[in-house]
Amino acid sequence: MKLSIFAFLFHAIFFSSYAYGLYLRDATILYRRDTTIDPNQCTVTAAESHRSVTVILINEIDYNITYANHILNWGAWASNACDPSQSIYPSLPINQSETFSAVSDGFLTGTEGKVTFSIDDKNTPPSTFSIYWDNPFSGSNEYSVEISNTNLYDYQIPPGAGVGDNAVYQVTISKST
Repeated sequence: MKLSIFAFLFHAIFFSSYAYGLYLRDATILYRRDTTIDPNQCTVTAAESHRSVTVILINEIDYNITYANHILNWGAWASNACDPSQSIYPSLPINQSETFSAVSDGFLTGTEGKVTFSIDDKNTPPSTFSIYWDNPFSGSNEYSVEISNTNLYDYQIPPGAGVGDNAVYQVTISKST
């Protein structure tokens, strides 16, 4: 019991440092947007569920990222503030991050969904990307990121992201190199 409490506190502190903007990459500090909610609300609320996925989306491109749509096959948003149509509104500015979370909402269920975003790069058709997750009640978690224009954009996911019953999945969208 003490070990699980320690593990939870370690993850909460470690991942909250990403959410608060202490993430340093190529000498650029990424700041979490000022919102009306506690930046850790999505992670903490999601961790109270039997199964959850919290996505930390980091924008490292030269354009804003705008929410386009979502499909929740299983589960529900952890709260209205953790719904990406609310939290990433009207857009996610350059060098900032935002968090959204989905939780299981029934007996012996998990959460599965996909959120699609557009990149405000003025391309025709617009560049888009989607983040998919599946955290089932039983079995392994699955994740994928699909980008429409891989010549211009890429993504990074830190090792070990997205594991466990209450998974935190960090996705950084960046320019292709």
